Order: sequence, then structure tokens, then C-alpha cells
Amino acid sequence: MNYKDYAKQQVNPIKTWIRTRIDDNRRISSCYRKFENIHFERWGWETFLWDGDHRQNEYNVLDSAEEVVNLHARVLAAHGE
Repeated sequence: MNYKDYAKQQVNPIKTWIRTRIDDNRRISSCYRKFENIHFERWGWETFLWDGDHRQNEYNVLDSAEEVVNLHARVLAAHGE
């Protein structure tokens, strides 16, 4: 089963995520979730750069896990030690 089908079967659809630790405090976290209102429904990857419990940055919603992995690699290269 792919991550898209798995996430859509969950009661709380935020069950699929990718995390990359940069250092002891900072991490990149992406979750595959549903965005919806009365006019539309969309699934996508939401990504944040965290410093402890504080969001440092929010990135554009992405459509595939491959795009997320590439984003994590770019952020790690830019912020890694």
C-alpha cells in the first residue's frame, strides 16, 4: 500500500510523515495530510523547519514524497553543520 492510500484510510489522516534531524534542536518535519473546505479537497505534504518547539519556516505544500526528500536534502545542506 502506498502512503497516499494509507493516509486516506486513517481517521486522523496525519499518519504519514518524514522527519530529518539537523542538530540537537532543529529538524525538518513533513506530514502528508488533507487540506479541505466546502469548495475543495487536496492532499499534500506540509513541511516545517523547527527550532525546538518553534517553527522557523514553512514551505510550500508538495505533491510527492520524492519532492519532500529533495526539499529535506536542500534544507539540510543549507542549515547543517
